[in-house]
This record gives sequence, C-alpha cells and structure tokens, in this order.
Amino acid sequence: DERRQLSAIVDRHFARAVKRGIAPSGFTTDTQRQSLQRQLQILLDDDETMRKEYQVVPVAVEARFGSGSDAPLTVTTARGEPVSFRGRIDRLDASSDGSRAVVTDYKTGKAANAPSIKGDPLAAGRSLQLGVYGKAAQARYPDASVRSDYWYVTDEVSGYRREGIDLDDDVNERFNEVSES
Repeated sequence: DERRQLSAIVDRHFARAVKRGIAPSGFTTDTQRQSLQRQLQILLDDDETMRKEYQVVPVAVEARFGSGSDAPLTVTTARGEPVSFRGRIDRLDASSDGSRAVVTDYKTGKAANAPSIKGDPLAAGRSLQLGVYGKAAQARYPDASVRSDYWYVTDEVSGYRREGIDLDDDVNERFNEVSES
C-alpha cells in the first residue's frame, strides 16, 4: 500500500539523517518524524477525497503548455486583442471519459497571505494563475468541466486548505476582462 511505502521512505530518510549526523537521535527527531508522518497522511486523505469527489485520477505533473513545440495558450480579451501565456501546471487530474479536469497548483506559503479569490475569482487581476492553468486544461480537455485549485500543502494552520475556481462562463468572462489591464 502506498501509505506504508511513504511511511517507510520517511523513516529511512530520518534514519539516514541521524546516521550522517545531520539530525540528532532521540525524542526531538522522533517527534519531528511522527509529525511529518501525520501531515503526509492528512495530505493523502485530502487528495483521496478530492479525487473521489471529482472522479479523477492524476494524468500529468509539470504539464507544460505554450513551450517547446506547443503553441502558446492564447486568450482573446474583450477588446479582441490576443494575449499569450506559457507555463507548467504542477498537477493535472482528469476523469477517464474526459468530462472533468482538476488543476492543482501546490503552494508552500501561508493561505492567509494569498490574495482572496472569494468575491472575485481572479482577485482583480492579481491572481491570474488559476484562470490561466484552467484555460490550459480546457485546451487539453475541451469538453471537460474544469476546476483549478491552489493547495497549501505546508500550511498546517489552514488545515492544508484547497481553494480554487470552477472555470465556468462567468470566470471565463472575468478572465478576459482582467487580462486587458
């Protein structure tokens, strides 16, 4: 089972760090190892819940768009002007029938420090990343409903929060509006 394998990897790395003198042996290191094991299990639970909810499986990591031989992702603004984007999606999940796609952008900062996307999914143009990544996923899966999430994988205080947007008509229209500025 993957969970036991992950746990064994953590144990091996901690043991190696103690053996090399990088980490002290004893209570402190054991406590840190146990804390990391607990955090990883929570993340695996959250990931499993997301995949079940959207009925998707991972299909790509570091999924490039608009680089190499790929044409750039080009969006036409409300004024009819093309804007091109290139990038990499940390992780892309999709359903087996191509009807759903979920973009995950892993964040290592604090969720509280990020611009709020609650009232405006693109934070007045300060947070285009989810929209750009979502549009890149739509280009790969044109018939899919697309969700684009930030996942704060190191922010224990926020409960490793996931927050994101569904790329619906309203979000697409808002994206075209803010990409003009």
